Amino acid sequence: MSDTSTRKKRPKVADAIPTTAEISRIAGVSKSTVSRALKKDPSISAETSRRIFSIAMSLGYMPNAIARGLSTSRSGIIGFVTSEAEHYYYQEHLQHLGRLASQRGKQLMLFQIAAGGDMSDVVPALVQYRLDGCILIATAPVSNAAIETCSRYRIPIVVLNRILAEAAVSSVLCDHFTATRDAAQLLIEAGHEHIAYVAGRSSNPVGQIREDGFMSGLAAAKRKMHVRLEEAFSFEGGFEAGRKLLSMKVPPDAVFVANDLMAFGLIEAAREMGAKVPEDISVIGFDDSKMGAWSSFKLTTYAQPIDQMFNRALDLILSYDHTSNYVPETIYIRAQLMVRESARLPKRIAAKSNA
Repeated sequence: MSDTSTRKKRPKVADAIPTTAEISRIAGVSKSTVSRALKKDPSISAETSRRIFSIAMSLGYMPNAIARGLSTSRSGIIGFVTSEAEHYYYQEHLQHLGRLASQRGKQLMLFQIAAGGDMSDVVPALVQYRLDGCILIATAPVSNAAIETCSRYRIPIVVLNRILAEAAVSSVLCDHFTATRDAAQLLIEAGHEHIAYVAGRSSNPVGQIREDGFMSGLAAAKRKMHVRLEEAFSFEGGFEAGRKLLSMKVPPDAVFVANDLMAFGLIEAAREMGAKVPEDISVIGFDDSKMGAWSSFKLTTYAQPIDQMFNRALDLILSYDHTSNYVPETIYIRAQLMVRESARLPKRIAAKSNA
């Protein structure tokens, strides 16, 4: 038997990509008529539109989004700008952000700023793709020149969890301050005497707001911080913090950790050192990462209202006023306390969570 008899046939390749010119020739109308019909222009009669759509479908015609973007200066793409330094939390939600954008008839495109870089590094790509808008996360470095270039090309920017005071851009923020202030007050009300705080890197603007809120909660009750540690925003950073705290002569009986990933590391360190959570030490985190609900952690934490934040950011982009009358908005959304089993809380909170 010949070897060729067992070979799979190569799939048939179309002779050419269908174009509006071909539809125009078959329909006997101009290319501009075809273009307007495919855009559902009401000036084209229903009969002509039906005939053009029928021919387009039979040819397998697909519109060229890039070409349309060049002619309209809009691409139907929303950019999401992150940095290499950004922690995993936003990565967990990228897929969902893509779905939210799709529901608005848009596509999501990810742009990543290299370590040590600035938003200016990705601005040429933002402009070349004629983005309909851009969502920028808090830790991505930003220059005024980058903002001005995007404004010149009518690319609205919405910043998540950060206010750029000198730039005409809108912001959507989780109310970190109120949440962490409340966390401090809950730990005090539950009877904790030695309360610690584990911060992430001091340069992080969100981390600073969370710490400010927690300190405000302690101050309102005229209480002092038992100890403060600063570690990397990582599992390893949290583990190291837990090891240090539980090795103290008087270890804390409660700790607020600046994000969930660090809280996971701290809980793991407590296990290894023989401390029980929450009997020996209460742990509260922030973000409500998916791992927090796992039986190995059962982390009590504050949930960033990420769905609401993404939706409001998209609202701001799609309603952007390209005239000089545009006034940036700053929107705060409350975080929700997710009560699990890692912290001893006041009875009123436990009863409410079980209701």
